[in-house]
Amino acid sequence: MKQIVLYVFLLFFLFEFETHAQKRFGIKAGYNNTFFRTGEDDDLGNIDAKNGFNIGGIWEVPLSQRASFETGLGFENKGVNYDPLGNVFSFGKKPEGYLQYDLLYFNLPLTLRFKWGEGLVKPTFAIGPYFSYLLSAKYKFTGDLTAMAETEYGDSDGVFEVGFEEEDDVFIPFDLGLSISFGIAIEDVRIELGYDRGYMDIQTMYEMDNYIKNDVYKISLSYMFGLY
Repeated sequence: MKQIVLYVFLLFFLFEFETHAQKRFGIKAGYNNTFFRTGEDDDLGNIDAKNGFNIGGIWEVPLSQRASFETGLGFENKGVNYDPLGNVFSFGKKPEGYLQYDLLYFNLPLTLRFKWGEGLVKPTFAIGPYFSYLLSAKYKFTGDLTAMAETEYGDSDGVFEVGFEEEDDVFIPFDLGLSISFGIAIEDVRIELGYDRGYMDIQTMYEMDNYIKNDVYKISLSYMFGLY
């Protein structure tokens, strides 16, 4: 956590010296493969990665010929698939029914980006913290569990309570973590593979040893517009 705070101060320090530099903006979109990291004593049973998406805007400030500060605002879809009956998720095959956690975050990354090479295709590497606000937390029973959920709970899908204080709260509204990505830039187009590692326990259901933290593997395509 201390490293993330120091990193943020470093970014703003560098940005202060580059306020007159020409900036670029862009857009990005991509696919997320999301998962929950849990504590050793968790009782979540069998869990599996969930498909999601990322989309947003990019704002880039050059710091040198090969480095830049990058931020922006976007949406990140996260969550997990969970079987409360204990059935096994195997590669390429899901149980006949499972419960899906569907979380939608508003995301603010603060990254340092490095690129090298002199040709048309330039490798890139980016690293930095992200800060997220939870916009919605939904659940949905699928397959054979749909009828059971409708019988026991009255519906097969719904919304989790989000907050810090109420007894019914399930998820907290904030998350922060570290984002790392590798990719290639072809002129104004960028293709990247990334990993976001959450550092906050995002739930209120379990005791301290039974934390839930976000893990996201992603691929994204970006297009950068001209300098201004």
